[in-house]
Order: sequence, then structure tokens, then C-alpha cells
Amino acid sequence: MSAITEMRDISAVSADPPTPAQDPGTSRQAALNAVLGDYLEQRKSHLAIQMAFYERARSLALSATALRAAHPALNSRIVVLVHGMGQTEACWSLPNNPTTDYGTMLQRELGCTPFYVRYNTGRRISRNGRDLAALLEQLIEVYPLPIDEITLIGHSLGGLVIRSACHYADLLGLRWAPLVRRAFYLGSPHLGSPLEKAGHAVSLTLGAINQPVVRLIHKLSELRGPGVKDLRHGALLDEDWQAASGERHFAERPRAVPLRAGTEHYFVAGT
Repeated sequence: MSAITEMRDISAVSADPPTPAQDPGTSRQAALNAVLGDYLEQRKSHLAIQMAFYERARSLALSATALRAAHPALNSRIVVLVHGMGQTEACWSLPNNPTTDYGTMLQRELGCTPFYVRYNTGRRISRNGRDLAALLEQLIEVYPLPIDEITLIGHSLGGLVIRSACHYADLLGLRWAPLVRRAFYLGSPHLGSPLEKAGHAVSLTLGAINQPVVRLIHKLSELRGPGVKDLRHGALLDEDWQAASGERHFAERPRAVPLRAGTEHYFVAGT
């Protein structure tokens, strides 16, 4: 606990860059990726966010040296935090104290080493799930200590990305999957997002009206990225979108993905 306190004292007076919560440019980029992330990735734009672990607003290199530098008090219990739509890892910070977040609190109170994922929320959920599965595999390959357990925490869309990652990790036989003891889903729309369902209904209605101004509004409404559209029914797999084009496949329920066996699953919701 004393080491963590010392780290906080140093960060308060150091010349480190501002945290993501204090950086409006990062927030705008995350919002842009939520809407046009798939387009930006296809165009190889520098604005497209690449999935990575982040520490103090900087991407974290996956090497034993970099991990020890970021976390001097590394231990065998890992917690991975995955943000929601249009956000960054700054969502885990406390509004009145951006130098403290839920990850550091878990580290202080439960002895977990936190890792924060930043990713392009406008991409397909299944693509982000596959990338998260690969990223976690890279993490355990370079982790300088034996890992006893992994806890996954996902907010909203992040919870669906976690489920997709677990599915592909088991499918590919990745080594990190059996280490996942607990998964927490904070407001994740496992049965689909009511807001996106409403947006889809509005889009279909506008598309049926053959009037120039309405057609323009319909085209603007269709700028919603694939990641947003996947939220309609909580589609987690490649097969849910690869076999069809346009909006047709979303009229059907996506393939069921069971919760991972051997992991405790916790669901948190509010109104």
C-alpha cells in the first residue's frame, strides 16, 4: 500500500502528460471512432484507434521491462478493464480525482494489477473480441510472473467484447482463457440495446419514404458504425454479419454464445 501511495505522490508533481480524462482531443477521437471507426480503419487513417493496453494516456509496450516500469508492484492477480462505446480508459477515473481510478482502487484494496484496454468502438464486436483475445495472449506471454487468475471488467459494449474474446480464446485454445476466474458486466446489453433497436426502426421508416430531404436524413442515420449496429441484438460472432450485407441479417437473432464455463459471471445494471 505504501508503494502505491508513493506512486500517487510522485504523479501529482511530475511532468507526465495529462490523464485521458483531462484530454479533450482523446475524447473527441474516441467519439469519432464510435461513429466512423470502421471507415477510418479501412482508410488506414491515423485517427483510427488501435487496440492496446494504455497507462497514463500512453500505449503500453508488451515487454517484461515495460510492464515492470508501469507497475513496480506486479503480482500474480490481473484485472483487465474494457471501456464502452465512444469512450477510452478514462471512463474508469473518478470525476473529482482523475489520478485515482477503479483499477488503482482494486490494486490497493485487493492486490490486483490493473490493465486498461483502449480500442476502436466503431468496429465489429467480433473483430474487437478476436483482437482482445490475441492481446491477452501476448500479455501472458511476456508477463514476468506466473499468473494465478484474471478478472475481466467490461462497461456496456466492453462487456460484449469480453464475451466475444472469451469465445474465440476457447475456440483457439489460448492459454489465458482458463485463468479467467470472474467476469463483471456493467450495464452490458447482452440481449441487445433498446436505443439501437429504436435507431434501426427509425432508419427503416425513413428509408421507406421516397422524398429527397428524408432520403438525406436516412443516409445520415446510416452513418452509425458496425459496432453500434452490432449492439442491436448483442451480436458477438463473425458469422452474425459475414453471411449477409446491409441490414437484412440484423432482423434475425444472432447465434447464441454461452457464458464461459468455469468463470463466475456478475451482471450489474441500473435505471
